[in-house]
Amino acid sequence: MAKKLDKGFKPWFENKIQKIRTLRERQAYRSAKRWGAPAGVALLLLITLYSFFLPKDKFQMARERALKDPRDLETHLILTEEFLKNNQIEEAEKELTIAQSLTINHKSSVLGATSKLEELYLKYQEENPQELQKLISNWEKITSETPTYRDGYLYLSLYYFKLGNQEKAQENLKIALELEPNSETTKELEKLIQY
Repeated sequence: MAKKLDKGFKPWFENKIQKIRTLRERQAYRSAKRWGAPAGVALLLLITLYSFFLPKDKFQMARERALKDPRDLETHLILTEEFLKNNQIEEAEKELTIAQSLTINHKSSVLGATSKLEELYLKYQEENPQELQKLISNWEKITSETPTYRDGYLYLSLYYFKLGNQEKAQENLKIALELEPNSETTKELEKLIQY
């Protein structure tokens, strides 16, 4: 008989604890149901408002300036540079074309802006494999006309290395080393290509 009492018998405080737990769970569920959605909306609103006051990077500011004034050459040059940094070649090409058309339309463009445009165009060519192939053919033409031009062979070596043609890169580097064996630039490129 004592065994039967033990199985069905629960002390009164254990029953109270169980009731309190279930009551708290129900209250927590009701609170979450009632305040969960408004709290989420408030959090999203707070994050959105906070993002308006965060400092903007160079790219975001250039995008806003391009929306305000689409004919601003400097803005398109900045966008081109940022796209090239992020390896977004197609977007960089679009911005480069816009910047180029702006320099053609404005004959009185600043010398610094056109040199920046040329620098970015060269950077674009070096990042794009098809354009890199064009650069290689141009430099091969130059080195065939002037076989003692060391820098031509250095550029060829670098561009072949970027394309992954190690054999051609070393071949052109060897010619550059023969032309000027004590050049620091040639030695640095040799270290780069050897590894």
